[in-house]
Amino acid sequence: MTTILITIAITLLTAAALAALPLLRLRQAKVALQGTLGTLCVATGCGAFFALCSAASVLGADSGAKEAAKNLAAAPPAGDPSPATTALKGSSADESTFFAKLPEGQLHTAPQVTPDSVVIPVGRPEWVGRNIMVGSEHAIAVCSGPYSTEAEADRELAIVIKAKTDEYIGEQLGSTLAPRLIRYDVQEIRRPRNEGGLGLLKPENNYREQISVSIGPMHQVHALLQFDSDFRDKIHRQWRDLTAYYRLMQTGLVAGGALLFLGTVFSYFRLDTATRGYYTGRLQFMTAAAILAIVGSGAVLARWIYWL
Repeated sequence: MTTILITIAITLLTAAALAALPLLRLRQAKVALQGTLGTLCVATGCGAFFALCSAASVLGADSGAKEAAKNLAAAPPAGDPSPATTALKGSSADESTFFAKLPEGQLHTAPQVTPDSVVIPVGRPEWVGRNIMVGSEHAIAVCSGPYSTEAEADRELAIVIKAKTDEYIGEQLGSTLAPRLIRYDVQEIRRPRNEGGLGLLKPENNYREQISVSIGPMHQVHALLQFDSDFRDKIHRQWRDLTAYYRLMQTGLVAGGALLFLGTVFSYFRLDTATRGYYTGRLQFMTAAAILAIVGSGAVLARWIYWL
């Protein structure tokens, strides 16, 4: 039944279009059709322009709330150990099932038994594995993890230092975009301030050790990152400058789009009056195309701007 109704409707529309075809060839009908289509195009362009402006303002207002909600959802509950911590705690207990002990008491040979648990040498500094967040003193201890060579441990430590510094910057500024806009490399983090660096990692806050595990000796490197008030003041100043810069770009983008839109509409009315309505349909079509071009260009430029 539905197919029959659709077929009848299509047949009636086709017949009506064929019957109206001679009328559409008349000059008056062409002008009226062009005017109607042009008006629809102008209305569509205006709606898209105002929708883009409204979306831009809403995006700037809601960005802070969305970032806070993401950080709150990603934070683990207090006292709940993470799966990685549970796995590390259980690794020492499960190692005995994978590595068999060598038999003891062999004739003419000394027993060669590797330790079942991690053996940490004496002399570790007190700051290893501790984080201090009291008043203006902020210090984070980082570790490379066990590696078979010192070079691998050093490379991993550099990655961890960069990641922890970016995480600290994001927490202090309250934005996940902050580490992307305020970036420091490992060399700048290690370099003293009198040499143009940040001085977050002092030479005496590096500690190397060789630990013994069930598979043999492993190298591990520890470091202590110290974030003082000068560093925090520096990143806050940079964040204020970046926020002002990008908000100025946002204002310029919206204001420029509005001026182009008003100029296009004013030009349409001026040209339509000058030609006494003879090219109304064409002018409306060109105006709609210009408005759509403005909207498209604004959308492309908006993707290159950070909405802070």
